[in-house]
Amino acid sequence: MKILPLLLSLLFAFSAKAQNMVPNESFEDVTNPTTRWSGTHSAFHRNINGWTSPTQGSPDVLFIEYRDRMYPRRPRVNLLPYTPRTGNYMMGIKTFGCAVNTLHCKEYLQIRLKRPVRAGKEYYFEYWVCPIASSVKVNGFGVALLPAHMQDIGQLGLINVSPACVDETLIDRDTAWQKVSGTFLAEADFAYLILGNFMEDKAIPAIHEAAGIDYGYYLIDDVLLKPLFDEPASDFRPDEIIVLEDILFDFDKAVLKEGAFTQLEALAAYLKEHSEFHLEIRGHTDSEGSDAYNVALSLKRASAVKQYLVHNGIASDRLQAKGFGKEYPVSKSADEESHKLNRRVEVRIYFP
Repeated sequence: MKILPLLLSLLFAFSAKAQNMVPNESFEDVTNPTTRWSGTHSAFHRNINGWTSPTQGSPDVLFIEYRDRMYPRRPRVNLLPYTPRTGNYMMGIKTFGCAVNTLHCKEYLQIRLKRPVRAGKEYYFEYWVCPIASSVKVNGFGVALLPAHMQDIGQLGLINVSPACVDETLIDRDTAWQKVSGTFLAEADFAYLILGNFMEDKAIPAIHEAAGIDYGYYLIDDVLLKPLFDEPASDFRPDEIIVLEDILFDFDKAVLKEGAFTQLEALAAYLKEHSEFHLEIRGHTDSEGSDAYNVALSLKRASAVKQYLVHNGIASDRLQAKGFGKEYPVSKSADEESHKLNRRVEVRIYFP
């Protein structure tokens, strides 16, 4: 085995995943595996977490075990030869067929990003697509960016939405996944990503299959959006629970100790630099005392951190203090060192 190339490949894959701004990028976080086509955008929303349809279109959540059981039967649509590129799930969307009045002739996938795209910065996107054998073969796949969630503007495609980038490669191989990709310079700050086919049918060099369906039906998997610039290194990372290790409290106290100020100053600086983020502050206690008393004490500890940040220029409405009492200890030992570790504050930086 050639260990070095394999290791480099794994490291590259890990790095790309770590940089990926797209949550649920491989569609594995599914709430309701089903043998039914989505039918409506509301049904689609019930079946998966995070992803939505910006139009009345109804993308399909396709489970590897149900490929030959989708109901009701669609003539000349056979999913059995196809498997997800990653994991157990993939998406199916319509990409062509408006001229022949195909219902939801163009469907799209919309997601709120883990952190916003920033104006004037360059980004790279990719996702993988595969047409089923009977599909009309098309090009025009790409991504669009929006500042806010879009919903229900019509069913004939997002022809009034200007995509950030379109890959004009003809995606015509029905036996293999093909990569759609590109780079773009963000024109403004954006919170939402939409992917799909952004070209009008009349502008697409469509290839129709003999005895095929009269619309385009493509499988989608593995969505990636990442910055092409070095983001500042920081101990604070969005959507992770971060223990403020220097913020420990004396027994039965909610007063910040002097050693906490350096870390809190760094946190305040991060929040000032990233004004798009909010902060959840979580207070905890050791196991001594009643549940009710400890919940109140832990809330006081979280509130002490919040007050410090407010006094250092962070808007109060960006900060949320919560008290969890002794419910989530980091150590269950009975010694004083363990009690000290449990008297702590954690934070979660998030994009509201």
